[in-house]
Amino acid sequence: MIHKSINQLKLYPPETRYFIKAKNFETGDVKVLKDITIENYPKNLAYLKYLNASGYNVFLSPRLCISGGVYILLDDLKKSDIERLYKDGFEPFYFLQTSPDNYQAIIELSDSPLDTDIQSFISLQLAGLYGADVASSDIGHFFRLAGFTNRKQKYCQNSLYPFIKFYAGIGKSCTKGKNYIDRINAGINNNLIEMPPKSNIHTPPEIQRRGERKTLETGCNAYIKKVFETGSKDDLSALDFKAALYALKKGFKADDIVAVIQTYSPNLETRKKGHIDDYLARTVRNARKKTRRK
Repeated sequence: MIHKSINQLKLYPPETRYFIKAKNFETGDVKVLKDITIENYPKNLAYLKYLNASGYNVFLSPRLCISGGVYILLDDLKKSDIERLYKDGFEPFYFLQTSPDNYQAIIELSDSPLDTDIQSFISLQLAGLYGADVASSDIGHFFRLAGFTNRKQKYCQNSLYPFIKFYAGIGKSCTKGKNYIDRINAGINNNLIEMPPKSNIHTPPEIQRRGERKTLETGCNAYIKKVFETGSKDDLSALDFKAALYALKKGFKADDIVAVIQTYSPNLETRKKGHIDDYLARTVRNARKKTRRK
């Protein structure tokens, strides 16, 4: 029997390259497989199954070739939201059930490349429209890989964890995708839509230094590390929030902020044992709301 994750990967253009991340929410340990293709993925399947059985959650992030389509993720949806997407013409390319009545929808807006700033803007707009998690709307956000179990402790029933279920969807661009992109472009060109600054959460800053470009990881680490080194340790949750807020204002991505806070936040695994991932996602989401109010 073909593993569900293979069916998931086969929907993408054959030249697609993937990042696969395995994360243990209890220990915070993360393992990343890079440059995965549909050809070499089966060779890694046994290893990923082993990690999943050992408590790791398994996530996917496609790194598409230039010929690939424009995909966005809508996270934390209900079944009624999936039905609404079909009704509204934003039919999912495919969708996943990640836990009881909780879904992730991957939507192909177009089969042609699109400016990443516009893609990010549309992703946020649709997340807001359908009540999805805006903190997970980054176009490079990792999402679940089908056929593995969701190892969050809150979903454990009788020592069993729910499997990530794969639903094929339409496997092509959604009906309204092109028209929606055209409307957004027209609004921008006619100054009816104001795009966020270039240095936003989806486009981390790259700082020129000594002839070399500073990497995202180094920059995000430097900013957040400074907050934890200089900030008050009286209220560690407040310090986590301050670090998220500071990094968002500097333009770093939610995924990177979460990963770096998890690295530097004192005693996080003890303080938030069993719900670290939810806590960090909520912290970044609340920080982001505050930046928007200003």
